Amino acid sequence: MDWAKRVNAPLIGDYRTRQFAPRTDARTLEWHPDQVEPFAGEAEATARGFTLPGTSPARDEVLPPKRVVPSDRGDLSFSERWAQIDWDEVRRALEHDGGYHLKKLLTPSECASMLNKSHEMKRFERSIDMLPRGYGVGSYHYYREPLPPIAQKLRERLYQELAPAGYPDTLEEFWERCKDSGQTRSSSILIGYGKGGINHPHRDVYGPVFFPFQALIALSKRGRDFTGGEFYLADEDGPRPRQLFKVTEGDVVIFATRDRRPAGRKIPLRHGMTTVTRGKRYGLGLVFHLAE
Repeated sequence: MDWAKRVNAPLIGDYRTRQFAPRTDARTLEWHPDQVEPFAGEAEATARGFTLPGTSPARDEVLPPKRVVPSDRGDLSFSERWAQIDWDEVRRALEHDGGYHLKKLLTPSECASMLNKSHEMKRFERSIDMLPRGYGVGSYHYYREPLPPIAQKLRERLYQELAPAGYPDTLEEFWERCKDSGQTRSSSILIGYGKGGINHPHRDVYGPVFFPFQALIALSKRGRDFTGGEFYLADEDGPRPRQLFKVTEGDVVIFATRDRRPAGRKIPLRHGMTTVTRGKRYGLGLVFHLAE
């Protein structure tokens, strides 16, 4: 491929088959130029979820083993931690930057409890391997309602703080609006990644009715459980580079579903995650609207 030579890419990958090969390989002649991606090396290709022809990627375990729940002795209660948040600052950041990082909002015991509650497979309506769908490398597990208790409480509190004018007062009333538009399926997810896991930039808009914000709860500890795996926001149409969030256990990132609006401008936004370089990383994605 001429363009691959111009960017000096020794390897190229085909999005349709999720395979990669040297750009001089005869098989690449069958790949459509609009469906390929250049790679500097094999490590980069495999980290993005591509494999050599005739091989298949390693599959991560479905769910983590249950954890011992540590003591929260000495920690503030959830209500006390919640009361310390400056919501005016959060709303300004969401409008201007598209995201806000609440560090250590949840305790290690609350995170362990969420993972342990999630361990029951009956809690999930469906699960998706991200790789064949081109989402990245990892697994999505869509919850049945209700969510684990602390996640349920957090989602309800966040909705009440973030609902713009014109939205119903409660999440339950908003869901009625979703259902009237044919959106009835659960949308909050447990997300799991092993080494090489990655989440390509995307949006979580599952129908005509959507909430302008969503959140990520980090359930794994950076350094202890994993390295890499930074959550990010990326402008589609703007001068700002990727905004990185080095999340760790107990952190919550609130972010815009579709766009940020500095000075009234609409700048389309997508979110994703950089490659996990070691260990396993789990998170809980709180999506307020239901899916079609």
